[in-house]
Amino acid sequence: MIRRYRIKKLEDIFSDDNKFGKWLDIESLLLKYLWKKGKFSQEVRDSLISSFYISKNRISEEERRTKHDVSAFINTLCECSPLPERKWIHYGLTSSDVVDTANSLMLREANECLLDHIYSFRDALQTLAFKYKSTLQYDRKEKYITSFGYKFALFFNSLNELLSDFKNIRSQIECASFSGSVGTYAHIDMDFQEFAARELNLFSATSSNQVISRTRYYSYFSLLSSIGLLIEELAMELRHLSRTEIAEISEGFEELQIGSSSMPHKKNPITLENICGLVRLLKGYSYSSSLNSAIWLERDISHSSVDRVLFLDATTVLCQIAMRMTKVLENMSVNEVQINSNIRKNKDDLYKRIAFKTLCEKSEYHPDQVKHWIEELSELSQKYHSSFENMFRKSNMPSLLKEEEVENIFDLSYRISHLDEMYSKIFRTHMGKERLSEVLYEKEDIEFAISKIANFLNVEYREDEEVELFGCGEESIMFLSKLTPHLHFKFNLQWITENSEKGDLKEVFKDTGDKKCLFLTALIETGSNIRGPYQFLKRYRPRDVKICTLFFKHSPKAREVPIDFFGLFLPSKEFVGFGVGWEHGLGNLSCVGIPKIIKI
Repeated sequence: MIRRYRIKKLEDIFSDDNKFGKWLDIESLLLKYLWKKGKFSQEVRDSLISSFYISKNRISEEERRTKHDVSAFINTLCECSPLPERKWIHYGLTSSDVVDTANSLMLREANECLLDHIYSFRDALQTLAFKYKSTLQYDRKEKYITSFGYKFALFFNSLNELLSDFKNIRSQIECASFSGSVGTYAHIDMDFQEFAARELNLFSATSSNQVISRTRYYSYFSLLSSIGLLIEELAMELRHLSRTEIAEISEGFEELQIGSSSMPHKKNPITLENICGLVRLLKGYSYSSSLNSAIWLERDISHSSVDRVLFLDATTVLCQIAMRMTKVLENMSVNEVQINSNIRKNKDDLYKRIAFKTLCEKSEYHPDQVKHWIEELSELSQKYHSSFENMFRKSNMPSLLKEEEVENIFDLSYRISHLDEMYSKIFRTHMGKERLSEVLYEKEDIEFAISKIANFLNVEYREDEEVELFGCGEESIMFLSKLTPHLHFKFNLQWITENSEKGDLKEVFKDTGDKKCLFLTALIETGSNIRGPYQFLKRYRPRDVKICTLFFKHSPKAREVPIDFFGLFLPSKEFVGFGVGWEHGLGNLSCVGIPKIIKI
């Protein structure tokens, strides 16, 4: 990416340092897996891993000789140790296993950066949607009245739809794949892929040849382009509204900013124009990715050069687009006086259309007759330089309507009387966030974490197994309602609480002997909600007991609980949302955050 548009965080994510670090993590995981399989001792494993040292200069030197970056990396690692067991480094893997899985790790980091900026953009849309909800605006295309805030509400809704797709596509590209040279696991256990996916907190690829399907990447970059196109649509709308003859909005203009070297009065919407240009790049990246989908046989390297450019540049460009649009929205000047002036200039056109629709609906006359009357009144108002409203009220047409219906024709705010209901539908899953001092995880983050937990559980338990599930506490209801539809194995679900008596637990646990059991809880904070039932269950000698939590807090007591599956870390602060904080009326929030009502 050229210097002008670089984002350091993304540069670091896709840097050689980070890439080699990911490759090293993968090779170290392979050695841990082979140790578990008894290929060598723990002492040898630790000696090999501790000896690894990444020298970029040495790797570059070796690549000049081998003309193969992964081989150069592996050769450099093998030079780090004299042990004969170094032969197990990269055992059973092909370079694409390492590269694609490392790409998944880097894309996960990039996606988190992307989402931070997209969420900020969405928050700005929501703020403007409510701030200008009651601000009437003349729609020049349809010659009708609308709400200025509703424009932003519509973009908010469209963005949410794209974010839902983004959550789904992440599971396709943030995945581990270790299937070997032709995708048949000929030289590596299939279990290693599941082991690595769990350790790296990635999804596991359901299938691949030598590489993860580039169609997945095309879907991803196409979605990035779609988000960019949505922002471009908003940018075009705002550019039109900032035109001199409309002048309803203007970009924030800094005191020393210069609009033109030759026209001192010029204040064009340069950031909005810049955004429209950047979206053109994003469309090009999506097209390049589509060409990457076709690969010869099991694999060729035609996609490699495109991947190297796309991953950094496409994510960077979309980040820049989202950041710049957010800044525009936060600093934009809205000229409500001019908005009202434009309505007054066009109110006759508005009244004509409303009167036509009202008479067609409420009177017994045919639309052709009504249209003829409206045209006659329009000609008379022009002839006598009178307003359409004045001519209409003096005509016989009001007698065809009730008094209230006549008044509603000329009450423009009546045209947006359904806004409350419309806003409720659009923002219903985002209400209440104003009562938070800080949002820790958005709705999409939580749902993605739950889908990842479901993936790990489906790997852990076979479809033909029956597992005893124990939901812990009312705060876990929302978590389990989202999780259980994605579980592919058979299960029985029972509920326990922190205050469950031993007699109650005996009844719940009585049939767990020689069965697999799983505790499911939304939050492990101190572990008190699960430690007692966990120890009590052990008395019944189940075949296996595991603990899964959606949220995990960093605390000494919580770390004493043997957690097997978790979704998201939380800071050691009070939080509410997604089932937690019913006592404050915030348990039904779709996000989680720190409430303003609790002093930390």
